[in-house]
Amino acid sequence: MNAREKFRVFTFCSSTLKTEMEQRSKVYKDVSARFSFLTSTTLPEEEYSRCSHDLVSFYHEDLSMDIAGEVS
Repeated sequence: MNAREKFRVFTFCSSTLKTEMEQRSKVYKDVSARFSFLTSTTLPEEEYSRCSHDLVSFYHEDLSMDIAGEVS
């Protein structure tokens, strides 16, 4: 690669990669926050119910409020 191509690759592509990775990281954190309560064994019942309700509210077309009883 010549100097111009190297500059483009190392600046543009690095910047694009960083942006994409930050966006993916945010998405994974959001998904983790929504579903992590399902793996907790020490979560109080009230907190479990609140998290279940939040999950159903977000995925209202796919889930019903019966989820709390189904996965506990």
